[in-house]
Amino acid sequence: MTKSDTNMEQKERIKKEAIRLFEAQGYYGTTVRQISQAAKCSLPMMYYYYQSKETLFAEIVYTDFMAVLAQLNKAISPDTPPVEYYTRMIGWLSDLPDRDRAIYKLAIKVYLGFEGDIPIRREIIKWEDSILIRHETMLKAHYPDREDLPIVTRLLIRTLEHMIEEIIVLGNIIPEEQVRDQITHILG
Repeated sequence: MTKSDTNMEQKERIKKEAIRLFEAQGYYGTTVRQISQAAKCSLPMMYYYYQSKETLFAEIVYTDFMAVLAQLNKAISPDTPPVEYYTRMIGWLSDLPDRDRAIYKLAIKVYLGFEGDIPIRREIIKWEDSILIRHETMLKAHYPDREDLPIVTRLLIRTLEHMIEEIIVLGNIIPEEQVRDQITHILG
């Protein structure tokens, strides 16, 4: 094992424990000392990898969250018919590993203003604001003549967000048939 491998293992252990503590105690209820103790590293080592709790939290809630979303984008082709695309998307999120689910949950809490600091919340809000445009563009390719597409897109996104909160935040299971039926009803 190289020193680089050991460094990556330590950094990942810090992040793993930080995710666990942030999820259990919240951003404000978790200290750098608690994270370093849980990760079995010294405070100087903790600061070697992350300048501050804010830096660590931002990496988890933004960088790692975007990595989870990138995996989703790789898993489902944007050329997939919309009903199938969104049904698969919700199914994919239902099957997230615990670590990715915890990251997604923290990102939702930041977006809603329950966790984290203002700069990272701004970044999540900026990403969220871009969702409507991206999905409307994707839907336009399949429904070029729909005049109500902006309204339909907003309704679809709000429905998907509700499903995501049910799955990620509350830990509920939504049957695929129910997901497909709701999406089909919205898209017509």
